[in-house]
Amino acid sequence: MVHVIILNPKRIEYEVENVKYILDIFKKLNINLDGYIALKNGKPVPEDDPIDENSTLELLQVFSGG
Repeated sequence: MVHVIILNPKRIEYEVENVKYILDIFKKLNINLDGYIALKNGKPVPEDDPIDENSTLELLQVFSGG
């Protein structure tokens, strides 16, 4: 089970099962890839990065503007 913390204006936490890659987490939680940066151990990682069971992944919401 992977512990997922979504960091946007408020902190939301999930436990996600049966995932092998970060992309799987985005799909299971129905989250747009373009709206978040995945952080593993505090470092940005691509969505095709493998993830181990019992890991913690942070998803940092990104904003842009002009």
